[in-house]
Amino acid sequence: PDQRGKVILIQANTPRHHIDPSIPEKLKNEIEEIGEKINSKFGTNDWKPVHLLWCAFPLEMRVAYYKISRVLVSTSMREGLDLTTYEYLFTDAFIQKGA
Repeated sequence: PDQRGKVILIQANTPRHHIDPSIPEKLKNEIEEIGEKINSKFGTNDWKPVHLLWCAFPLEMRVAYYKISRVLVSTSMREGLDLTTYEYLFTDAFIQKGA
């Protein structure tokens, strides 16, 4: 409760349906439904804890998000053509220590 209004989750969902049609629209709807439930339970008129983004992000935009983030979790659902790391967790504490 003490973090209410201070913390948000930005979930950037890069659409893969044009590459992998096996990822159904149903999955997207389920993710959006969960986000809406969390926002309605914990959010306020001025603040939503969950922000779901559905688009491909250019490198410059991803770097900007990484730079302002306190914690970054980057995961890929599948191996293959995706050159993004399979799973990665980073915090600004590492950056401040010079990692």
